[in-house]
Amino acid sequence: MTEIKNIKQSESFQDRESKLVRELLVRQNEMLGNSLLNLDRLLYLHKAISLMDFQAIRKILVEKLPFILSIRYFTIFLYDKNKKELKLTCHNHPNLTDGLSFHVNESKVMKEALSQGRYILETDFTRSKYYTGKANALFTNKFFVCVPLMIEDEIIGVMNLNDNDVGAFSVGDLDFILNVAEFISLSISNALLYEKTETLSITDGLTGLNNRQKMHTALESEFARRKRYKSPLSLALIDLDHFKQVNDTYGH
Repeated sequence: MTEIKNIKQSESFQDRESKLVRELLVRQNEMLGNSLLNLDRLLYLHKAISLMDFQAIRKILVEKLPFILSIRYFTIFLYDKNKKELKLTCHNHPNLTDGLSFHVNESKVMKEALSQGRYILETDFTRSKYYTGKANALFTNKFFVCVPLMIEDEIIGVMNLNDNDVGAFSVGDLDFILNVAEFISLSISNALLYEKTETLSITDGLTGLNNRQKMHTALESEFARRKRYKSPLSLALIDLDHFKQVNDTYGH
């Protein structure tokens, strides 16, 4: 039953993605007229990240997003609204640490993009109110773009863009980027939801420990490995005496 449910959810995710892409294509065509370059890139991105594996999506974004958006560097932070934290999830910066996280108050520009649900474009970041006096030698251009990643009215994170071959960035350049950001938001959201569903299917909701289904999967994998390497396999079963008293006293 769990497998059937996961398959149905996966099909639902893909239907949502396909519908969004069709809407984006129509919108993009209206805005760009005869220009097909961005349409081709949007289709390419759609084919590349229509996945349920979040790690695979991250890898593709690192490899392809700079080309698709015509920029050199990007970062994607996911936002934990309960902890008020931003976590670096995907990037192509050589001097950033994977898994970097900090309180949202530590970044004025990302905090404002999140709180107001709108993009922020600074043509000269060093002259903006967000500049803290710390120049990054990596960037040859002064512009900075911060785009909130949203699913309807829910913000899941932000995407930051820096540097390009042109040396400048305008509001007109944002049309395509905002469309791409919308699709990236949906893909990441679907992947995280699918990942959570997968986790819930193999863990106990109360304790967070692996359940019987996970045990069967692990045993099948270990038995196959035992046959492959012709090695012994042991299984230890441990029982706790008088555990019923623990349940009766403290609850299940």
